[in-house]
Amino acid sequence: MSTPYIPRLDLGSYINGTEEERKKFSDELGRAFNDSGFVTITNHGLSQELIDKLYENIKAAFSLPVETKRKYEKPELAGQRGYTSAGKETAKGAKTPDLKEFWQIGQEVTDGDPVKNEYPDNEVLEELPEFNKVTGDIYKKLEENGTHLLRAIATYLELPIDYFDKHVHNGNS
Repeated sequence: MSTPYIPRLDLGSYINGTEEERKKFSDELGRAFNDSGFVTITNHGLSQELIDKLYENIKAAFSLPVETKRKYEKPELAGQRGYTSAGKETAKGAKTPDLKEFWQIGQEVTDGDPVKNEYPDNEVLEELPEFNKVTGDIYKKLEENGTHLLRAIATYLELPIDYFDKHVHNGNS
């Protein structure tokens, strides 16, 4: 069995490129999804400095005492926002609970869309203010990148470029 080729695509060439470069990116993305189902993305706009800050803040957050982290655990939200401690989730078909703990952030609706009422607010980690900013910045950038990728997919599928926009606007990814 051969190792599948996973292409490395430059998102910057789609975001800032000419119409021809955008079309080429869309075609390469579509081909990658058809051939292997995977692609790696470069020039995604996440600076190494921001990535490093994210890792520093995540390490600091998960190094907090358990009692502190549990202040941000909201069982009624079923892990949709804030902290979820180890042992709360179990993989489908498994009997042993997962050992992972995680922190979930999500969409912050700011444009008056009534969908805001469907989303719980993000938990603000008071002990680490930079954590909230960095995770929010990363979330927004990844969401922006997702929109660009969906537009490239729409182009590949010969759909209107904004075909997916209404399906992901204020989505809860």
